[in-house]
Amino acid sequence: MSIYISRNTYQVDLVPKFRDLKLKLILGDFEFSVSDNVVKKYYNELLFIKNKFSNDVITGSIALSLVGLIDREVSDIDILIKDTNRYSGYLNETYGDPETGLIDNRLGYIIFEFKRGFFYKKRIYEVDFFKDLEAKYIEFEFEGVKLKIQHPLEIISAKMGMSKNHKHYRDLEIIFNKFGI
Repeated sequence: MSIYISRNTYQVDLVPKFRDLKLKLILGDFEFSVSDNVVKKYYNELLFIKNKFSNDVITGSIALSLVGLIDREVSDIDILIKDTNRYSGYLNETYGDPETGLIDNRLGYIIFEFKRGFFYKKRIYEVDFFKDLEAKYIEFEFEGVKLKIQHPLEIISAKMGMSKNHKHYRDLEIIFNKFGI
């Protein structure tokens, strides 16, 4: 049986679930960690991140996937950066708040080409950049380098603000259901 919740009530319905998730964390019911299986799944993306953004913070759906909270294909790589002038020519399209299309710290995206070695084909990655506003993060080791993932609670909180978008709401539903909330 499916229950339909109108788009207008998403955020109201999710606030208690988010509170329950935070309580489970505080009580030590679970911890976030990156599994070897997920690292294998995202090996190419992580190699790209290691080579281009090893000092930055991974966020968004790929970060939630790395800690096992969601399991879906990611359309881009979201990165938090402190030096917002590192790149010029950020491309900006409507994203975030359905009314304004904006997220306060979003800089825009850039398309990157990456080839991991001579015998490998070139891959194209769309990287969406956000200003790092002192995000909390979890570190994990990948091929001798410590990579950083934004703390999942911060990402979930951000997704709650964008939950009028079906993709974000569905991610939140999956995460809360995973923990029986």
